[in-house]
Order: sequence, then structure tokens, then C-alpha cells
Amino acid sequence: LGPANEGFARATRVLERVIRDIRQGKGLEIEAVENVVQDLVESIIRNPDALQLVSRLRESDESAYTHALQVAVLLVTFGRELGFSRMELEHLGQVGMLLDIGKLRISRAILSKRGNLTPGEFEEVKRHVEYGLEMIGNADLAHPDVIVGVAQHHERTNGSGYPGGLKDQDLSIFGRMAGI
Repeated sequence: LGPANEGFARATRVLERVIRDIRQGKGLEIEAVENVVQDLVESIIRNPDALQLVSRLRESDESAYTHALQVAVLLVTFGRELGFSRMELEHLGQVGMLLDIGKLRISRAILSKRGNLTPGEFEEVKRHVEYGLEMIGNADLAHPDVIVGVAQHHERTNGSGYPGGLKDQDLSIFGRMAGI
């Protein structure tokens, strides 16, 4: 658990820095995300239960940072169980860490609103996918699988998702996994 806890803490610090840089208009440093995801993949390959446990223990203090890391951990663990390659696991981890990055452009008042959102507010929240893709697209070296996974994380196999209403075989495996 020690190395898993250290890795999770290091990943949290990197993600906090990435989010701070985006808020300050510096853009997305995809290399930082890639490096921290490589550490997560190594930890999950070494001992998948340890990082899962650390993720659950930190859930009581959930924030945008820990949520992103928890999603990354779950996706990498899922991909490991499906027999994905190390590179695919790294891409899945990046999807998990970046799928909600576009929410940084959504008003905090909307994101923290108690009760139902108005239709206009909900449409704005749904735009986080578009905003996230803009941020990722402006980052150098973002892998196409990462971009597709982020783009499709709210799509559903029955076509009820957004932003494209994609169905079944129109969804990539990364999009399907991130949608879970």
C-alpha cells in the first residue's frame, strides 16, 4: 500500500498543477499527464488491489482531482483485466484523468448547484466534452485514442448519449469503457 499511496499522492499533485496551469491560461501539458499515468499503470500491473484500495480510501475526500484519478485507476484496471497492452493502459489512464477537464470552463455555480439544473445549465454542462477536446487538441502529442475516449465518454450504445448520439459500433472501445 505504501508505494500505491505515494503514487496516488504524486498523481494528485501533478493533476492539481495541470489544472492550475489550465486555469491560468498556460494550456494542457500532456507530458505531465502521460508521466503520471505511466506510474499508475506500473502500480496497477504490480498490484491492482493496492491502488484500488488507496483510491477508495481517498473517496471520502473526493474532489475533481481524486475523481479523475479514481476514473483513471478504474479504467486502467479494467483494461488490464481485458489484456490490453501497456501502451493501451497508459492511453486509458490518460482518458480517465482528462475526460472531465473541460469542466474547468464551466461556471462553478452551475457545477456545484444543488437540485436540478435548468435545461440551459444542463446544455452548458454537456459542453464540457467540447471544451475538454479543445484543451486536449491544443496540447502537443495527444494520442488519437485519448482524444476519442474523451470525446465519447458520455455516449451510450443505445444512442442516448452526447454529444453525437453515437450507437454501438460507432463507439470506440475506449469510449465504451469511459462511459461506464
